Amino acid sequence: MLPQFKFECPTADAVALRGTPNREHPKQLAASRSTRKPATNTMVAAMSDTFLSHPLHTLAHLASEYTNGLSLRERPSATSDHGISTYIAASFDDRTKQAKIPSFNDVPFSELESGAVCRFAAFIQDPDASGTEVFVGYSKDSSSDKWKSHRFGPYDGPEVGYGASDNIILEERTSMYATSIPGEASWMKENELPELDDVSLSRKARYLPDRYPKNAPHRAALLKFYAGCGANIKVCDIVEVIGLLEFNDSDEATTEDEDDHDRIPMIHVLSFRQFPNIQGLYLHQNLTRLTDHESARAKILTKVSSVFSGDMKAAELLLLSLLSSVIRRQNQQVLGMLSLNVYACPGDVAPKLVRLLKSVLPSLMSEKLDLDTLNTRNMVPSSDGETLRSGTCQLAQGTCLLLDEGGMKDGQLGDRGVRQIRALTRMITAQVVPFQFPFSDFEVETDCPVIILGQTKTILPVDFAVALKPQLQEATASVSPLSNGELEDVRSYLASARNLEVNISSEISERIQNDFVNMKKAGRDDPVKALGGRIEVARLLAKSYLRTSMLWDDWEHAGFLPARGPHTLAAQKHTYTPTNPLFLLLALLFCIHSIMKLSAAVAAALPCSAFALDLVKSPDGSGVLAFPIQRTTSRSVQHDLDNIAALKKRRLRRHLDKRTVTLSLDNPKSHLLYWANITIGTPAQNLALQIDTGSSDIWVEVAQSDLCSQSDDPCEGNTYDNTTSSSYKYSNSDFVIQYGDGSYAIGDYATETFAIGNATVTGQTFAMGLNTTSSQGVMGIGYAANEAYAVYYGFDSYPNLVETMKDQGLINTLSYSLYLNDLDAETGEIIFGGVDSAKYTGQLTTLPIDTIPGVAASTFTVSLTGMSLLTPGSSSASAVSLSTFPIPVLLDSGSSYMALPTAILESLASSLGATYSRQLGTYIFKNCDLQNEDGSVVFSFGTKNISVPYNEFIVNPTDEDGNVLTYTNGQEVCQIGIIASDDPSAYILGDTFLRSAYVVYDLENNEISIAETDFNSTDSNALAITSGTNGVPGATSVSSITRITSVATGIATRVGTTAVGTITPTDGSSSSGSAIGFAGLARSSVFLGVFSAFVLGTLAL
Repeated sequence: MLPQFKFECPTADAVALRGTPNREHPKQLAASRSTRKPATNTMVAAMSDTFLSHPLHTLAHLASEYTNGLSLRERPSATSDHGISTYIAASFDDRTKQAKIPSFNDVPFSELESGAVCRFAAFIQDPDASGTEVFVGYSKDSSSDKWKSHRFGPYDGPEVGYGASDNIILEERTSMYATSIPGEASWMKENELPELDDVSLSRKARYLPDRYPKNAPHRAALLKFYAGCGANIKVCDIVEVIGLLEFNDSDEATTEDEDDHDRIPMIHVLSFRQFPNIQGLYLHQNLTRLTDHESARAKILTKVSSVFSGDMKAAELLLLSLLSSVIRRQNQQVLGMLSLNVYACPGDVAPKLVRLLKSVLPSLMSEKLDLDTLNTRNMVPSSDGETLRSGTCQLAQGTCLLLDEGGMKDGQLGDRGVRQIRALTRMITAQVVPFQFPFSDFEVETDCPVIILGQTKTILPVDFAVALKPQLQEATASVSPLSNGELEDVRSYLASARNLEVNISSEISERIQNDFVNMKKAGRDDPVKALGGRIEVARLLAKSYLRTSMLWDDWEHAGFLPARGPHTLAAQKHTYTPTNPLFLLLALLFCIHSIMKLSAAVAAALPCSAFALDLVKSPDGSGVLAFPIQRTTSRSVQHDLDNIAALKKRRLRRHLDKRTVTLSLDNPKSHLLYWANITIGTPAQNLALQIDTGSSDIWVEVAQSDLCSQSDDPCEGNTYDNTTSSSYKYSNSDFVIQYGDGSYAIGDYATETFAIGNATVTGQTFAMGLNTTSSQGVMGIGYAANEAYAVYYGFDSYPNLVETMKDQGLINTLSYSLYLNDLDAETGEIIFGGVDSAKYTGQLTTLPIDTIPGVAASTFTVSLTGMSLLTPGSSSASAVSLSTFPIPVLLDSGSSYMALPTAILESLASSLGATYSRQLGTYIFKNCDLQNEDGSVVFSFGTKNISVPYNEFIVNPTDEDGNVLTYTNGQEVCQIGIIASDDPSAYILGDTFLRSAYVVYDLENNEISIAETDFNSTDSNALAITSGTNGVPGATSVSSITRITSVATGIATRVGTTAVGTITPTDGSSSSGSAIGFAGLARSSVFLGVFSAFVLGTLAL
């Protein structure tokens, strides 16, 4: 059925209600300019009155003017608006005149009629409500050769067949389902409707209940957009439209089987305006402006503190949370937002705060967060393929979401509840709302402050959690209600402040840096993990005073507000059961821990590589522990514990130096992951764990995990059962980690006894992976500062495996050495607390790990100062040109390949004759002949060079099962062992480099000692590393190296954008460069590391 009313609006970028440009046909526009006289105020008033009283007549007249102005050979334009936008802009050029147009939001339906002009401040709930509709826009009168528009009124042209013809022009329109703004305050409406709207009295229900949060009554309409003018409108946008209203009151529309959309009023859009958030809409509608912002700030703080029983600090943090907004999205991190949890709240706090906030915020969505809500209510939008149902989290930008956890109790959390928690977690941490569809989900960006109240501390991941501290009753007894004038001031203040942009000058930035460094030197408790939070609080304090620049006073004031304080890893009251809601709340936090993920292309191109080990203690107690490392496939653990144990026993050799016991490292060819056997628990249970220098947590698989409990047993029985161990002790349910390849693990922290080789480690903190995507556990041996518990939560780190070994006297120092050996070799070695001088050639050279002054190291990162290519038959190497040397590189045994700048890879590929493969995402060779030639790539670290032979640098890519890829003719594929990465925080030297380097990791002195590998060495000379400086036997410091350093202030991510800093060579000169924030590709964890994102996100805006 053709529409009764069909109206066009201009394109989205031209539809302001003031000053909208004319979109008429060029010739018609020229004619109108020459014949029309300027409109006087009296004429404008008459125009607006005429349009409101006879809109169809006015629109028909404008259309006739347009078509009459066409020449005989001209065809009407489907994108012309017939001058409607110019007419509306002239007729309603200010808010007072626009107020003459009846508001669809709050005028009773009994006073609205089909064909009337109305305006609607709307929320786009579904931008694709009924797809695209086609109709006849113009027809040509054969007798007069004149075109007639059919957008206005019923169609009365010639009979229409399929498709267009010379005398017919078809047009399109789109329909969007729009509702009242969810959570909109009653005072935002010009006329508050009665509680029982005539929606359900004079006509059938005029809305679809499941299209609005909590199925609450609301206003809804199908917005009809013409000529593509709604192309830039998306779901959850706020628009104010002016258009013609149409009701479907025919008898056919009253049957029970009618289409739901037939009950919904339609608004044929003539003009519209988009708003970035609800505050923008309020400021547009509000004709008054704030004059005394400090008074308004004081009034709202006083009111909130009275609700909080006089706790002014909690009140100020709540104000800052209300003013917070997304200022930048950076690699899945959101900057500018401050989520808040106020706990230890009496039962009357939540309702009092809701009443107060509803009186001053343009929109507030409050929800009781208990098991019933989580298990039964829709908090996320979902679709059955036809209808998009709303949820509590589908909100307009700028709406405050207030969650009341006061009624949360133990009980069963179902599948829906799990999804609700996942959605809330994503909304709080990433400011995105998941939309669930039958075969896929997608996320929509949002910008909504989240405040959580409760009697106990929330388990949801908020930025700040503060306990309510009531003051004396006298402090709040005299607080009086806000007058109407004061309410208007506070409303204007909150809206203006939230939309304010705050800059941080270079002077303030430098002072913050210096202040931070001085505090660290003085030993004050202001750790780097809290620095980013303090900067954000200081920025919001400036906002709260309506300042566009941060002052030093804001920075100092931020230090007195409650912040993320250090916490210790201690047992908590709740325990794990499959239906414990508190555990499941935490268990699904993995959705928010993709902090600075790798790009999908890089992650897909990098096979995972990690290690596992067996430990044997030196019989003379010399403090050296050596291990064999077994290599296995990347997809699953292919192992036989008994056979491997027998193989290791055969390879065991005791060295002449009685201070060490060394075991060989087993490396089956074409396999990618390294692992070793340990035992855990009392009695002992055999496990195989991957070993990873890029992460710092031990976690093990358990049989009841989501992955391991599957019927095909993907974990192959390589699981731990805590219920049979007498030495198991639960700590808490706070474990969550995600790695660079996208795999993750979530579960419980606990302590347990580990037997590694013939050494026993007692009381070792580890985690059980109750929800994982990896079929094998990991033994992380990096810095304790990089533990997931410390990095994500900001808690104190716990003694990881290396630290526990030293604490229990198994090794002398926090150190170990790694010998991966030849790509084709079957032996290798890792030694804790020692080095093996028979496994390298030349001199061990010590390099400093790049750190920020005053900040603890967290990654094994050094400065790569140059690269060169030594081709076969050449006596000298040719340098690889890269203007940005030195660059930061992470020595990561958990990455199979290297990741270096594209310029390096392209230069090497050109010199070696490799071509780019889109399928593999890197450079490959036509054949593998070069793999057998005597050439090498030289990596320079100051004066220290490490040569990587072609046969180590050029590798054979494998499939998931470890099979070498081949061309169609059966010939093996060879590729360069580097993946391109133009993110300075993601430069990696992985296994394709480390096999050619003997590396000593000295965690105590923050140093790396390195030498060239002696491939396939059968000798051994294990030596203990002594405590103190210069403790690595035979190592000398590099004589000259240009290091990368920076004192830029902020918190970085292991994968993300780095800060601009200063490169300081040893000679004291300087040049521009980048600060450090490094990624561990593949198995390396992607938690926060050392400095980068907040420098760009908070200091440089």
